Amino acid sequence: MQTHLFCTDCPLYGECGGARTSPCECMFLRTEKAHVCNTCRIGCRERKAKDGNFLTHVLDGLDLKSLAINQGSGFHTLPLVIPVKGGKSDMQLPVNFAAVDLNQLIAFYYTQGKNKTIHERIRVPEGIPLIGVANSTDDVLERFWGLPSRSDFLEVLSDAGVVAMTGPTFSIMDTFAGRVTVHSHHVLMLRRHHQVMSEVNSNGMLAIPNLYFRNQFDIEYWADWLRKNEISIISRDFSRTKKISSFLLEEVEMLKKVIQKSGKTYHILFTGVGSANATFFIREFAKIGCRCSFITSDPMQKAIRGGRKTYYMGDKLHSIKQLDIKRKFLIYPNYVTLEEQLRKIAEPLACYNAGNIVNFKQESSHDLLRIAA
Repeated sequence: MQTHLFCTDCPLYGECGGARTSPCECMFLRTEKAHVCNTCRIGCRERKAKDGNFLTHVLDGLDLKSLAINQGSGFHTLPLVIPVKGGKSDMQLPVNFAAVDLNQLIAFYYTQGKNKTIHERIRVPEGIPLIGVANSTDDVLERFWGLPSRSDFLEVLSDAGVVAMTGPTFSIMDTFAGRVTVHSHHVLMLRRHHQVMSEVNSNGMLAIPNLYFRNQFDIEYWADWLRKNEISIISRDFSRTKKISSFLLEEVEMLKKVIQKSGKTYHILFTGVGSANATFFIREFAKIGCRCSFITSDPMQKAIRGGRKTYYMGDKLHSIKQLDIKRKFLIYPNYVTLEEQLRKIAEPLACYNAGNIVNFKQESSHDLLRIAA
């Protein structure tokens, strides 16, 4: 990695290691956005905003070495499929585990005590454990980061039945509006992730770190941290990868490398992995002894948006439009179909035989289709 002489004087050098964008100058040079810092969300060394400077943004976050998490061993056994965005249906999903996205969490926080419980909002049974999923668009993540009190936010969620939170996916993409993003921004976003995980852990919820990274430096950094902390569940968002591509394969290999270098195995929560790709992920990560769960709204979207019933032929996902069944009645059967397929793939694999696989299914899709008809 290219490192400039001045990098060793940078307060982020220990977490960045130097980068090809050094020195970390304004990324909008030679455009009308250059040095318009009061409207820019990039925290760079040249920042000249009235509300602070680069060092202020460094101190907002937390370096990974200072993040300490002990997940213990008493957390729930996770199912293969965890539904999310249940609020899009007016039919309750009869499941025993569910996830809540960041938009729904923030909306609930601002209307607490004035409306439905969070379980009612996402159409799942009262009392079941919920996982908060903190990956979202940049504007939602900025709203979350800027909450008057994230501690109060987390306390409200914990009281409402959210037992765990995944790390937020503050953007560390290599490009921004076609330009190379300065690596100081990448590292600051990772520091935000670590700070949020520390706050979740302090609140008593299970903090599930979201492993995302820029390069080999970050791979080594994460592997070293995983070795030193009692972590059994990690997460990773693949929302940018809708199909098996060279980019996805590269990202998968990097994640596997982090895990292998840590010398441990994990249960991995994946978001952004659609029904069609889930079997690939199960097989790939079973090779290194890891089990997977998929937080997904894909079966619901196929039902609500397309009125489609899903089915598998071999490993291939297919769907067919159902004109005689109301769309809301297709949601749960679609989830059951996905879970049954993934169980067929997972059960013969050694790492899944080492423990129980929670069955998503409580009623068969045949029974629900019969009821709907």
